Amino acid sequence: AANQDSDSLVVFRINQNSGALTPVGSPVTTSMPVCVRFLEVR
Repeated sequence: AANQDSDSLVVFRINQNSGALTPVGSPVTTSMPVCVRFLEVR
């Protein structure tokens, strides 16, 4: 998630059954994130 007002990026794992989000790792600090690109993880 790009948190434009908090200057951070957070990666979430999506539960395939419920759709619930779980944060993965630590938030990354960056200035005013406004765009997120998705990459396939193999």
